[in-house]
Amino acid sequence: MNRKTRTLCTLLVAATCVLDQALGQAETVEKLANEIRNAYSLGDAAKAVKLATDGIQKHPDNTTLLTLRGRIHEEENQPAKAEADYTTILKKEPNNSGLYHRRGVVRFFQLKFDDSLADFNKFIEMVPGQEPYHWQRGLVHYYAGKYKAGRKQFEVHQTVNTQDVENAVWHYLCVAKTDGVAEAEKHFIKITSDRRVPLKQIHALFAGKGTEQQVLDAIKAGDPAPGALARNQFYGHLYLGLYFESQGKEEKAAKYIALSAKGHESHGYMGQVARVHHKWLQQKAKRQPTRKGSK
Repeated sequence: MNRKTRTLCTLLVAATCVLDQALGQAETVEKLANEIRNAYSLGDAAKAVKLATDGIQKHPDNTTLLTLRGRIHEEENQPAKAEADYTTILKKEPNNSGLYHRRGVVRFFQLKFDDSLADFNKFIEMVPGQEPYHWQRGLVHYYAGKYKAGRKQFEVHQTVNTQDVENAVWHYLCVAKTDGVAEAEKHFIKITSDRRVPLKQIHALFAGKGTEQQVLDAIKAGDPAPGALARNQFYGHLYLGLYFESQGKEEKAAKYIALSAKGHESHGYMGQVARVHHKWLQQKAKRQPTRKGSK
């Protein structure tokens, strides 16, 4: 065997060892990831997080376990911890478009509206075909005070989701902020087939053709089962709160938003919106100067 052949053999052996090591590490990480998923599926979030944390320390360059831990933090309503994990991953994987969306979500849950919007914008920049579907971005536009951009987002969302009262309402809210409630009512999107209770009555209310009492009556109509009643109350209270806020009736708005925020955990993303809105109103109230003569 000549010198050149010996050198080539040495390089091949070394490359094989590195490949075997990498494959072994990948197998170990995947096995651990399955253990984490299994622990979480059995309801043991603490064990799942510990397994993930221990694994991250052993495999600091692998992002699989960081992603799993971030998602668990997110599911367990710990958005700050989820954000920290997602940020660490994005430093390693700056082209991971999906994580910009996920970090935008958990930043919104922390009322970091500008940061959330920056992440959602980055996601859309990387995946422009998702813009019509990104109603979450429209919500953040509203809270960040970018009402014209929010209006545009809800209009483009209407092209892919044509029968959603909620989209029509948020569009109304954005228009009302820039052009007033008369213009918002004039440009209110017509919806005819959203059968969720009491969204039909909510739509009529915003259109200027319904009343608060009709919404409250619809919530209880037909003696709904406890689960359905809770869902009806949530949507009714949230959108009554938003309606009265758009009309400048702050006390009634705050009352209904507070009601919608109770038990928000059972209502998915919009439940989080209710919680965020309630906290947002509380923060604004604290910043307002105390009126002269008040206690």
